Amino acid sequence: MAFLDNESSITIDAVLQPAGRKRLAAGDGSFNISAFALGDDEINYELFNADHSQGSAYYDLNILKTPILEASSRGGLRHKLMTIPRKDILHLPVSRLNTNRADKGLDGGMPLAGDPNTDMYVVLCTKNGFDAFAGSLPDGIIDGRDSAKASAPAQLFTIDQGLDTSDTDVGTWESPLDDDLNENQYIIQMDDRFGTIVTPAGPGAGTLETGADATFSFIDEDNIATYYAVESSYYYGYPSAEEKASIITGPRGFRTKFGCRCSAALRNSNFLFKKFGRVVTSWWDESGATTTTVAGSTSARVLDATITVTRGKTGGVLDIPVRFVRENDA
Repeated sequence: MAFLDNESSITIDAVLQPAGRKRLAAGDGSFNISAFALGDDEINYELFNADHSQGSAYYDLNILKTPILEASSRGGLRHKLMTIPRKDILHLPVSRLNTNRADKGLDGGMPLAGDPNTDMYVVLCTKNGFDAFAGSLPDGIIDGRDSAKASAPAQLFTIDQGLDTSDTDVGTWESPLDDDLNENQYIIQMDDRFGTIVTPAGPGAGTLETGADATFSFIDEDNIATYYAVESSYYYGYPSAEEKASIITGPRGFRTKFGCRCSAALRNSNFLFKKFGRVVTSWWDESGATTTTVAGSTSARVLDATITVTRGKTGGVLDIPVRFVRENDA
């Protein structure tokens, strides 16, 4: 990502998505811009300077001169601008990973892993790796060998949304989020070389076949697969009526769940681990495995990636850090 000079004039920079470029190249009239996104990621509004001695024309001069980010073909905006007709909104909704299973069991979300995988989820790619834990996986470690295993209720990523504020003027945690702010159009993106999103198995409002690979919409030139989570299979209604059932402080919207399995390439070989990953010594012991040696080594091959979740209706981005792991078998 690069910056464009915005010192002397307002600059407009646009990049077409792969589907748009394909239609433009066809030259058959099928190219028609029907959707675009705007954001203000690079803007620091504290630069607004209401110095009355200079006149109102100078208040936002520093903001207007801020270098702007180049447009991204992958929709890389983290803070999308949106239009909401209502004029009484005091807080915008946010999305948060729910990791409080210690408080609420399966009604809470899967905790993140501990050392040496702090603040991330771990996806085991092989049977040898799974067997090293004797069938009892520590917090944040997922059996990701296939979609049936990765979609089990205890292994799903849980995303809560709502107004994360203690401002009682907008309601409390017992109040449902207003319908027009309730997100039901998540966009999920991840590198298709490393893994695949899976639909949840178990209870929910879903109509899709559960425990299956989700269907991506497209894969771009950087191997990033984009999934549109609009089907009801992903949504679990409002969290249960207990305060600790969600990490959202104020009014809460629909809960979203999905899983992730490793790719066949990661499951069957260490080629991509050698190309994009690294070796971590004593990984099995430090991660809580019941054996310190797997395939003749105390080390493991790890590959770190990110699952990006974007709210389609209300904007905003949530990144889920994921570490894929297999034995270090030369």
